[in-house]
Amino acid sequence: MIDRLLNVKFLLHVELASLARDMSDLEVLQEKERRENRKPLKRWTRDWLLWRPIYGQYEALMSELKFEDTQAFQQFLRVDME
Repeated sequence: MIDRLLNVKFLLHVELASLARDMSDLEVLQEKERRENRKPLKRWTRDWLLWRPIYGQYEALMSELKFEDTQAFQQFLRVDME
């Protein structure tokens, strides 16, 4: 009787381990599917911020920005054009 209970207990542990492995595999597949269906990331950078290496941080960039994108220039400096 005890041998039979130990055998059943062992079989339950084996089945539980198998279920845990299946759940883990399922989670990996779901994560892979989620990553494949994810939208590509967008850039939140204004174009003029990418000009810094070319024009420098301040002098040339500010004069170019003043004429290129006046609204962004005003928002960046928090001043009026007048």
